[in-house]
Amino acid sequence: MRFVATPLFLLCLTAAAQEPVTPVSPAPPSARVVENSYVVMFHGRSFTLDGLREAIYARRPAAEVETIVKDLAVAAVRDQADFSRAVGELGGRVVSHYWLINGACVSNIAAERVDDLRGLPNVEAVHENRVWQVVNNIARNASNHEADQANLRLIGGTVPAVGRGVSVAVVDTGVDRNYAGSGLPHPSYYIGGNQGNNQGGGLNGSRLKGAYGVPSLGNVTEDGHSHGTHVSGSAASDAAAYRGMAPGAWVVGIKVADDQGFGNTNTLVEGWQQVVARRTADNILVANNSMSGSPSLSEPAQVALDSAAFNADVLCVVAAGNNGTNTTASQNAWNGLAVGAIFKSSLTVVSFSGQGPLAGFGRTYPDLAAVGVDVASTQIDNPNPFAQDGTSMASPMVAGGAACVRQVDPLMTAREAKATLLARTKHVQTSRNTYGLGVLDIDAAVGAAIAHDYGKARLTSAAPVWRRQFTLPTFGNYPIAIAWMHPPGAGIDNVDLRIRDAGNNVVASDLNTLNSYEKVIVSTFTGGTFTAEVTWVNPVAGRTIDFGISGIGSLLPTAPPTLTTIAPSSVNNPAPAQITLDGTNLEDITRITVGGIDLTTFTVVSPTRVQFGLPGPFLIGTHNVTTTNVIGTSNPLQVTVNGVHPMQLIAPAFSIRAFPTNINGIGDRNWVTVLYMSTSTTPSILPGLVNLSLGNNFAELYQLAVLGNDGRGTWVLPVIVPASVPAGLVLLWQAITVDPLNLVAPIEASNRGQTTFF
Repeated sequence: MRFVATPLFLLCLTAAAQEPVTPVSPAPPSARVVENSYVVMFHGRSFTLDGLREAIYARRPAAEVETIVKDLAVAAVRDQADFSRAVGELGGRVVSHYWLINGACVSNIAAERVDDLRGLPNVEAVHENRVWQVVNNIARNASNHEADQANLRLIGGTVPAVGRGVSVAVVDTGVDRNYAGSGLPHPSYYIGGNQGNNQGGGLNGSRLKGAYGVPSLGNVTEDGHSHGTHVSGSAASDAAAYRGMAPGAWVVGIKVADDQGFGNTNTLVEGWQQVVARRTADNILVANNSMSGSPSLSEPAQVALDSAAFNADVLCVVAAGNNGTNTTASQNAWNGLAVGAIFKSSLTVVSFSGQGPLAGFGRTYPDLAAVGVDVASTQIDNPNPFAQDGTSMASPMVAGGAACVRQVDPLMTAREAKATLLARTKHVQTSRNTYGLGVLDIDAAVGAAIAHDYGKARLTSAAPVWRRQFTLPTFGNYPIAIAWMHPPGAGIDNVDLRIRDAGNNVVASDLNTLNSYEKVIVSTFTGGTFTAEVTWVNPVAGRTIDFGISGIGSLLPTAPPTLTTIAPSSVNNPAPAQITLDGTNLEDITRITVGGIDLTTFTVVSPTRVQFGLPGPFLIGTHNVTTTNVIGTSNPLQVTVNGVHPMQLIAPAFSIRAFPTNINGIGDRNWVTVLYMSTSTTPSILPGLVNLSLGNNFAELYQLAVLGNDGRGTWVLPVIVPASVPAGLVLLWQAITVDPLNLVAPIEASNRGQTTFF
């Protein structure tokens, strides 16, 4: 399959079309690539993104997430070192080492060497580095997306639903950070459009939370094109003349396209890495990318988008493309939302709007629709709005609406927000290949979020069917939607939604096989009790699927959890075993507390079972274990963490003279350790008292320190070997340890460590 770029004028139709005039569908896009540049995907690597995903979903501090990202970047370079050398031998060089996806971008590879590139060890696929192109405001009112009404709704009775505190990342041509050379962001990024109001919490007091570039474009951030600035205004402008859908949200600009509007596969992957890297620090919960792209799930930029959504809990929104039924340059965005374009007043689909089935994939397309004709929004270096047409303009309206929805509850996941937006669309049509699931209705979605008419649940290979009873109050049509994601690079999952009445009859169902969501509308004349049934049709052993659901009321627990058993109840440092808790109401717990320390990383196996691992080494002793949900905290059970016997000594195999070398040990809490050093492997033995495997019968044994073990049984001693010592010196380490309150013989000795200094 050939994935192609779309010329600029086809993606942003600058002439403002008014009904009944219909913009003409442009010709099919033409192929463009970055010459001698390729994106390479690998079979395997030494690390996963599990720790990053767990930290983000557990809402760990930004500094912790930043450290994880830095470590991932270092690991990617390390893993690809042999590949980089091999690429150099082919006359090329690696310009980007990816960590968000398992790949890299190379340049300077002549066409005749591409087969050699494919033949390198661990190379799974070689993709051309494709060029991709960038592809209110009356749309706020009740006739369109109802943002005016949504922004008047109060969260907790006091805070307006305007996206406040949520960042929308605009992955595009940049943003107007330096308005007309003033050094200040564009007025539309300020509260009330007033550059004198510095309470926005972002750059120079604006609501522009950050502006970032990517390495392949020189890390430039400023928008010299205006597409990204226009898109950001549709999502979050607070200028009186053209407010965006979320006028209180922060904007994070990420420049992935140059000032002619062109990016490529590599810049997009780098851009999605920026989204994830800044996710926690800038609270990026929504991202918009209004560019052309690929309908293939395996295309690297699409893998990166799906990875950002899955691993960083970001609702990724994209434009559906401006080539009508030719969707060969439309983004798949399986884990996100693809948005088609409609006219303002009639809400009819514009002929240029991307329409499915999606090329080469077959899923219905787009996912929903928003206004994409005559959209007035921000232009660079100018206080006045200008109008543009295109799905580029429709997509950020959904992104802004998503920011309003996710503002309601900081713990709402991207899956739950997606299900809520899709459940509450209006102007629902029978053909999902024109409107998707309907037209964006921000007010209805925000109302559902405030009412907590959403929740999350899990399917497992052992329990692939989930059921929950709910009540519909009276006569009416009630929408229900579910949404889920797939791990990037993996096959898609087929999940079905059925609604059964009190007699177990199926009264509504959606059995779509290719999309990441299902939606039904339940029609009832009397109301009553129903059951939502979600089925994982093609379960994979050992995997789970988390899904969001909206339309059946709150899934919040009604009682605190209870605990009945813990197994094992005794574990050993340094890496305590996985612990299983059984009880009731465990499906919605928010934390497990062990010895006063809150753990937010755990696995909910079922409503009656949860599993977790203690971070090792853990505090030694017997600790109370409790679980907590939004209602309260469970009764305690107890777990005992045991010390390490004999003590484990950890020393690096190699080190550098004149720099600190850490010698570590782990034993039992509050014991006393004596650390020795030697160059001799001849043992030192006092029968019945001590047995060391170094020191030459104590003649070459040197005591370095007497150390007190901490509450985890650990200690660390930095040792510096002077630069004057000859390179190649080999030092041996061993420790003895005693309980000062219970002296016994023989004295416990650790293993022996060995370090060579260079």
